[in-house]
Amino acid sequence: MTILTHLGPVLTRAELSTRGWTRSMVIELLDPPDQRKPNPFYRSSTPMYLYRLERVEQAEAGAEFARLSRRARLRSAQAKATAQRRRDALLAEVRSASITLPSLTRAELAEAAVRHRNKREEQRCYLVPDRHFEPATVDDIDPVTLARWQVDYLRRRQTGYDQLMSAVTGRVGRADATRAIRAKLYNAIATAYPSLRRECDRQLRLPDIPDHASRAH
Repeated sequence: MTILTHLGPVLTRAELSTRGWTRSMVIELLDPPDQRKPNPFYRSSTPMYLYRLERVEQAEAGAEFARLSRRARLRSAQAKATAQRRRDALLAEVRSASITLPSLTRAELAEAAVRHRNKREEQRCYLVPDRHFEPATVDDIDPVTLARWQVDYLRRRQTGYDQLMSAVTGRVGRADATRAIRAKLYNAIATAYPSLRRECDRQLRLPDIPDHASRAH
């Protein structure tokens, strides 16, 4: 919304951006601003730079604005294309990653999952004053909780999850790659251990891989 001042209607840099102005275009064609005003929300922040609407419209009608706009659109398209190529390459890496799960009996998997939970719980207790570690046993755990611990154990210890997540950190397309990794890992676990498919599907529907999956309830 255009601001009215003693100079007449003026535009902020944010409003210029909605009209197609880039920061470099503002610097080249409009700066210095016609007025500076303190930030109305944070007094210690950078002041608001205001530009008279009449002067902005005159610049927009000029050949130099048209030339710089074409250049900005071209750079934006190139940047988007580069980002898409990087995103596609990252997803291809995720899809080609190999996941091999151990072939464990039901009893072996249950014992391994409980040991994994106990180790993690002991580490948590060590870091929290007055929290006492109480190890669980397979016989103590209900089937739903045990399935949760088994999926957590397989995901964290047997699928290369940490390595896959480290490989996508900070890269273009990380969010899409993370979703693809989750789907790939849970599908691999459910395929290798069909009895865990329901728990895999449940965790996959959660907004993120739950760290609480190995905790007792």
